[in-house]
Amino acid sequence: MRKEYDFAKSKNARDIEHLAKLHSIPTGKTRIVVKPDNKIIGSPKKKNQIIR
Repeated sequence: MRKEYDFAKSKNARDIEHLAKLHSIPTGKTRIVVKPDNKIIGSPKKKNQIIR
């Protein structure tokens, strides 16, 4: 990896056709984002280890 990157020629995602399609929100659908923290993700793993 480089220490520095030049973003002078970068484009917005809306300007790139295939990325713009990903960012568009289809009608009739709702986007839901769930971001559980590490404590919640790790708790079932610990329970499974104890049961086994």
